[in-house]
Amino acid sequence: MKKLFLLLMILGGIFLFMQNVLADDSLKININTADVGTLDLLLPGIGAVKAQAIIDYRELNGPFETIEEIMDVSGIGQVTFDGLKDLITVGDNEQSPPEADQPSAGTINNEQESEPPPVQNNIEIIQSEPELLGYDIGSVVINEFVSDPADGEVEFLELYNTTIYSIDLSGWWIEDGSVRKSILGGTTLANGFFVLEKPKGNLNNTGDIIKLFDPAGGLIDQMSYGNWDDGNKNDNAPKADDPLATARVYDGQDTDKDDVDFALTQEITKGKPNVIYVEGEIGVSESKTQNNQTTTTAFLISTSTKKVVVESEVKELVKIGDVKIIITEILPNPAGSDTTEMIELYNPTEEDFNLYGLKLDDEDGGSSPYKFPKDTIIKAGEYLVFGKWETKIALNNDMDSARLLAGDNAIIDEIDYSSVTEGAGFARNDSNQWTWTTKITPGAKNSFSAPALTAVAGVKYSATVETGLAELRDRAVGSRVKTKGVVTVLPGVFGTQYFYISNQDGGAQIYMYSKDFPELAIGDEVEVAGEISEAYGETRIKIKNKEDIKVVGKSEPEVIALKISEIDEKYEGSFLRIEGEVTEKKSSYIYLDDGAEEIKVSFKENANIDSSSFETGDRIAVKGILIERSAGYQLLPRSSEDIELLNTAGEGEAVAEASQTDTAEKYLIATAGGLTSILIGLSVKARGFFVVRFIKKLGAVVLAFVKRG
Repeated sequence: MKKLFLLLMILGGIFLFMQNVLADDSLKININTADVGTLDLLLPGIGAVKAQAIIDYRELNGPFETIEEIMDVSGIGQVTFDGLKDLITVGDNEQSPPEADQPSAGTINNEQESEPPPVQNNIEIIQSEPELLGYDIGSVVINEFVSDPADGEVEFLELYNTTIYSIDLSGWWIEDGSVRKSILGGTTLANGFFVLEKPKGNLNNTGDIIKLFDPAGGLIDQMSYGNWDDGNKNDNAPKADDPLATARVYDGQDTDKDDVDFALTQEITKGKPNVIYVEGEIGVSESKTQNNQTTTTAFLISTSTKKVVVESEVKELVKIGDVKIIITEILPNPAGSDTTEMIELYNPTEEDFNLYGLKLDDEDGGSSPYKFPKDTIIKAGEYLVFGKWETKIALNNDMDSARLLAGDNAIIDEIDYSSVTEGAGFARNDSNQWTWTTKITPGAKNSFSAPALTAVAGVKYSATVETGLAELRDRAVGSRVKTKGVVTVLPGVFGTQYFYISNQDGGAQIYMYSKDFPELAIGDEVEVAGEISEAYGETRIKIKNKEDIKVVGKSEPEVIALKISEIDEKYEGSFLRIEGEVTEKKSSYIYLDDGAEEIKVSFKENANIDSSSFETGDRIAVKGILIERSAGYQLLPRSSEDIELLNTAGEGEAVAEASQTDTAEKYLIATAGGLTSILIGLSVKARGFFVVRFIKKLGAVVLAFVKRG
């Protein structure tokens, strides 16, 4: 014990010495030169994965200019940075932003100090900004911009703060398609505006993409306009030629459909509420407002009244619930030429209906939507056919959707299909069920005759085959299967048209278009008969009605505990349990890192996840359904009960250190001499932080050892 106390005194002396040494900036870790091992070993909260991410970031973007820039690295947020900022440096690369780039509030000019900001915001600040781990997507949005200014004017971007807090924009930046960054500064008030003049890179007149990032590198908002190809040009906002601006129809409203959210306006309102006004014949007013009426040559959308004013006359807007038009028949793969593909609509009401302002479309991201021309009338009780020769909508021969949409892309009616037979139509019967028929009846009441089972476009037809959940993905789309599993997620939690079953072998989504599910409960063992289909890359079983589901028993859902590195396709749809550290936290998702890899955990709206019980840095266990999206695998918890707090950020290290107490005495004796040598060496070499961190951990081990007696 005397030997132990002696060692404690030595360690205490080293610790106090090193606390003073650390005051010297020359002893900080240079994040522009440190290798993976150094970053992993010497920086708290930085493991091997984040260390490599730091290296990758600086190789891609060049040396860090400020220590705050480390928060641009994925997985490093404000909390992690707070634990690092006194321990790191960027060496000679550190730069102070030009004075002109940091105005105090309101408006920023990227080229020179502007006149006092043109923004006058008299909204009272209700609260000051809270301490945030990161900003929610959409907390600040791109609200208005001019890319082709009139003579004597300049390009500008207007932002809108959708929250009830004032937000400090220091460290935020705007990025356009050329990836040039315009650094922001100043403050935007609650529900207020912020104007950036002369953004770097310039906004292209024909089309561009605009992105807004917070200081942690989180993408808060983005929008595309004109001919910019972001993967789907069809929903781009319109480009504004001189003298017009592109502005949100309603300040701050964001549906993620830029063609719905934005409109052209002659009324440029830099730093003020948007007013949409254009003189001349245009076709955007109806689609932006779901207006089903004939319009004239001028319209005004007032952000205060939320009404459309047409030649001083206010017309009532058509509500989605008032549209009773339905899709009754589609012909996706006609015999011979595909030019005769068609979609048929039916008006079941006793009144004529004007389709102007509505759209036809196939699956999202496919063909361009077809907008009904003015005075497209479907009479009461009439079947009306719209062919490919007119709509230019190409229905796929294997699987696709036909959709009737409102002007804002809200779905009025939708049918998806697979297992196509050449020459057969897909039609709605009197029981509101869909079936294939060889009797094509365009413009008339449907008639049915079952088609012969012929393989088309690689689709395989067969009798119903009993299969386990593990083998579902080995079968072709269109195959008829019967399988068993335990209800793990109820309809309405992740989506109204599907639920999940699972067992130790795997899992699957069960989809029904009509949503007419029988009464189900978590733990019901069910037998499901249906057709294999795919949606967004996810294999699912599509059923026709509730008779395709039979409850055959009761059993608790079995959860599969995995490491993130073990996740692969065979676990899609399965009920998994993953443990890890929360490295990033947003309102709708978190990232979980188990020390080797990380996974996104997404919160569905109806799951009502309460994320207040954990914070970034905490270690948690999450149970949920595994799905795959284009960006990778995601885990979907069903409710807050699926998230278990294992220990908080401060407890984890103490638990790990406590586990080493059995070897503490031997460890101390073996290293005492070495520590003394290190202490002498540190007076010469500027590498003190390694020892401090080493001693802090060692001290915790010793303390635990002493407490054990």
